[in-house]
Amino acid sequence: MRRTLQVGTIVLLALAVVAAALWLNRRYVAREVLVGWLDRKGVPSQVDIERLELSGFTARVRIGDPNRPDVTVERVEVDYAISAPWSRTGLGLTPSRVRLVRPVLRARWVNGKLSLGSLDPLVDSFTSKPPRPDSASPVVIVEQGRVDLTTEYGPVAVLGDARMVDGKLMRLVARVPAASLKSGEAEARGLAGSVDLTTTGDRMAVRLDLAAQAARMGQARGEALALSLNGDLPYPDLKRRRGDGRAAVNGHLTAGRLGGGRTDLHGADLRLAFDGQTTGWLEAFRVEGRSDAALTAERISGAATGRRLSLATRQAELRIERGDGGVGWRLDGPATMQAASIAGMGVSSEGLALRSQALTLGGGSDGFEASGPVDVAAGRLTYDALSLRQVSGRLNTDITLQGATNVRVNGGLQAAGGAWPLFGPATKDDLPELAALKRALGDFSLAAPDLRLVSGGAG
Repeated sequence: MRRTLQVGTIVLLALAVVAAALWLNRRYVAREVLVGWLDRKGVPSQVDIERLELSGFTARVRIGDPNRPDVTVERVEVDYAISAPWSRTGLGLTPSRVRLVRPVLRARWVNGKLSLGSLDPLVDSFTSKPPRPDSASPVVIVEQGRVDLTTEYGPVAVLGDARMVDGKLMRLVARVPAASLKSGEAEARGLAGSVDLTTTGDRMAVRLDLAAQAARMGQARGEALALSLNGDLPYPDLKRRRGDGRAAVNGHLTAGRLGGGRTDLHGADLRLAFDGQTTGWLEAFRVEGRSDAALTAERISGAATGRRLSLATRQAELRIERGDGGVGWRLDGPATMQAASIAGMGVSSEGLALRSQALTLGGGSDGFEASGPVDVAAGRLTYDALSLRQVSGRLNTDITLQGATNVRVNGGLQAAGGAWPLFGPATKDDLPELAALKRALGDFSLAAPDLRLVSGGAG
């Protein structure tokens, strides 16, 4: 019994000595916990301790060039636990919670790479080796944070709050105030956005909202744009720079004007539902799966004109890729298109309905293409002086828009009624043969089982 008391007394005395040593050297210990590893990596930093306790401290921090620091934190609160000399980690402090209030980070995004200035060597060190299996990162809470991001398109500010647990982003609420950006053929005016992210296990629930007064990329352009995306996505592997896994996304895009080449849609509304797989990373990725999409537009102007356009597809195979050639997309599956009226390349229609069970649509920043068999129905079709009513048929189509619009069509058409006044209206002076021909051309039915149309021209 006496020996047990002696051992207990020694342990208590040892703990008291450890606590006293830490308390007497608390300012040094606090600084070591916060930025000691920065000093050892050669990263300049400055810490102003405001509060010290045995279980934590509060401070102000600046990291990087004192005249233009890469990181400033108005208030840092660190909670830690003291480990005994005989523990597996030895004598020291283990941070359990870090709260950052109004931190400001300066960063650069150039050529698809993020740079944090003087912190880059530390980021490379952390990402080049896996974490120790017996180590756990503290809970990190960011409140009223700001990132001043310099890009080749212009400066961007990101404001928000975040929470990380054991190195994983569990919660993020951020917004981007309106900014105007431009680089080469890409431009955006009044671009603003917000993101809301919640992580559960290895999945993320994300909502993204973007709006822009105007945007342009290559031949694609838009005005009065608003985009909303809701996604159930895989949590990314930041070490391997991969985002592989199942992705379910619902999107909604509205635009006062949306166009490509020399054709614009006015009052456009696009809705998309997607369920599939993602692979890769931001600079090179692939997304493929099944999708439902519906596009409507109040009016069409430019090389083509029209009213009340709608385009829809269900359970189509969608693929979106980004590589060295930029972003491209392809859609294969059933599709329908309807328009109250539409005209282009000398052909106009009213009450047009196109349906295909195997249509291919695709494109990128350099153009657009569409091909496949199409069932046609129209209340009226007009080409030059030729007018057809109650039109139906099946056509094989191949349409490309790459600076110039090229159309190749072949198949068969029927029309219950038609008129083609090649010789003008009938008059009392017409010869009987001419009068009969004019009457025949003024009202006839049409069967064209082998129709071919080729057209091409600028925009």
